[in-house]
Amino acid sequence: PRIRFYAGAPLLTPDGYAVGALCVIDHVPRDLSAGQSQALRALSNEVVTQLEIRRAKANLERVTTQSRNALEQLRSTNEFSSRLVSCTRDCIKVLDLDGGLLLMNEGGMQSLEICDLGSVLHHSWIDFWENEDRASARHAVEAARSGGVGRFTGYFETRINRTPKWWDVVVSPILDGEGKPEKLLAVSRDITEHKQ
Repeated sequence: PRIRFYAGAPLLTPDGYAVGALCVIDHVPRDLSAGQSQALRALSNEVVTQLEIRRAKANLERVTTQSRNALEQLRSTNEFSSRLVSCTRDCIKVLDLDGGLLLMNEGGMQSLEICDLGSVLHHSWIDFWENEDRASARHAVEAARSGGVGRFTGYFETRINRTPKWWDVVVSPILDGEGKPEKLLAVSRDITEHKQ
């Protein structure tokens, strides 16, 4: 009611979609000058820019929330995996390419009765084995270092009580970003009951 003047400019997204209009209304009739018309279009573009910024912020917040959730799930999964590896009674070791011991899980240390991992770190895992098992361990490391998988059954007594145990051993490569072996994973499973 009583509006005698209306001037509008479309609100166009960068993709060319019309999302509305910016308008000027008045009770007094008038003609829009070229400068005012240009200013109205500039204001229209500024409104679209502000809408795009708000939309981008909302998308960023959504993505950030999703990223936080994904990171939390990943952390939870990593923690679960870490605990699973740590607690398993299988002896899980990370070796360098020459067979030097870099890491061993806690459950494996308990199975082998190793109280101080520092005393065996960086020593040759191959040399832990005796007799023909040492040659088998060497061949398994060589196979994994070449990108294959080495496997053997070996005999190893626990460190403290000298309990005789037989182990099913699998040595496989841990690959770098280019698909080349950078470390080795040696997993030993106690098969003493089966062997007996």
